[in-house]
Order: sequence, then structure tokens, then C-alpha cells
Amino acid sequence: MEKSSFKHTLKSNEAELKRIRRIYFHFIKEGLITGYNLYEKESQPPNTGNVLSYLHADLKPTDKHFQELSAVIKNEFPTGYKILTQNRIVDKSDIVERNADYLTTQSWTDPQNMRYFALDGEELTRDEAKKLEIVVRESFQYDLLINVQEENDLRRLVNTFKKYTSRFSLDQRGLRKKLENKYAVVNAWDIPMLFFSTPGNKKPENFSDFLTVTLFNMPETIGNQPITLSTLVRRRAKELNKLLKQMNLPFSLEKRYVLRLAVSSYIDA
Repeated sequence: MEKSSFKHTLKSNEAELKRIRRIYFHFIKEGLITGYNLYEKESQPPNTGNVLSYLHADLKPTDKHFQELSAVIKNEFPTGYKILTQNRIVDKSDIVERNADYLTTQSWTDPQNMRYFALDGEELTRDEAKKLEIVVRESFQYDLLINVQEENDLRRLVNTFKKYTSRFSLDQRGLRKKLENKYAVVNAWDIPMLFFSTPGNKKPENFSDFLTVTLFNMPETIGNQPITLSTLVRRRAKELNKLLKQMNLPFSLEKRYVLRLAVSSYIDA
């Protein structure tokens, strides 16, 4: 895998990251958002099909999680599938990079190279963070974007991800059962971050396990390079919309359909 120019840009421009944290951590503190992702480019898939997005820290080709997930998808879809990154159909070893800042619980496993921050933007040591109830964690993570044309293929793909990427078994409504998931791939998360978009911005009828959520995209710059800050909001979307306008912060809106568990246990929690 090639060395990441985006990661280098982030490391070389800490002052601008502090500026971004100063603005958007306020929204986290007020409960308007639970976190945000920074993308090198706007991560909007082309409206040529249904695009399933799966977010995780271990989606490099060398990661065991990615390897096991790729193997089960290949087994479920022996004829293959297409992965999209930055509006391109690419080889399945490619990934979309992002810098993730988000609230977590103390029970979640931290990815490598995790940084910790108080809600005022002050950086904390790991030991200091463990003593606080509310901490923002920051790490370099990835998106896996899979493009499918037909709704029935999207349904099959979603069922595959629900079966293998959740630590706990999920029911038909997309909520957690009490049982540990015997099919889960290594390092499956308690709350899988799984959502999709459609070409007509309309949720298919047979997806009651997903809820409609607003994706806010805010243009930013780091190192004189344009980037996009994205966050998913449902319950307080109108309030965030109003506040961004009051602050004269530009933004655009998109519809996304998010796994019900991720909404109820995280985005709206």
C-alpha cells in the first residue's frame, strides 16, 4: 500500500486541525453531533447505483478484519462486486481514507495511534482520558464503498454485512440481540457503522432496518488543500442546520440510510 499523502498533510498541519476541533468540538459538546470525519476529497459516490458504505479502523489490505471480511463477501458473491473510491471503480484493495473524531464509550477497543481530547480541544494522555466520562477520540480510519445496481443485490449485501461485521447478532429491524455473533469477523464492532445511498435519494421499501439520516458536508482546508468535513445527524439535524447558517459556515446536505442500531445507540444517543 502506498504511503498516504493525506495522512502526511494532517500531520504537517496540526494548527489547522486545532482550528477545526475548536469549531466542531463545540457541536459535540452541545450534543448536536457525535463526531465527524475529515476526507481529502468530498466522499460523494456518483448516482449510478446504490452505494453501501462501511466504516472501520481496520480496512487496510494487511488488516485481518479486512482480509476476513473480503473472504466472506467473496464467498457470498462469487461473481464479484465493485468498490468505489472517490467516484472511481477500483481494485478492491483500494480504500477511502478519513480522519475520524468521535465520542466513544470506555468499553470500546481503541485503534492504533489513537489520540484523546477533552471537549475544549485540549489533548489528553491515554491515562487522563480513561479517568473522564466524555472524551473525543481521534484516529486515522477508512471507508469501504461498494456499488450495486439492483436493490435485491443491495439487500443481499446488507444482510452479509449484518451477519459478519457486528460483534452481537442483529435482528431483522437492525437492532442488537443479546447473543454474541458466532459469525463475526475479527474485531467486529459493537455498533457497525453501515449506511447506504440511492440514486433517487429514496429508501427502498424492504429496508426497515435502516433509518433516514442527514449527511452534512462542510468544506474546509488543511495545508491549502480542500478537504470535506462530514457528519451524520438525525434527531438534531434542524438545529445544526440553523446554527451553521447563523455562523455563516457553508454546508451541503445529502440523504443517507443508516443501520438502525447505529442511529439509536450512537448517532441519536
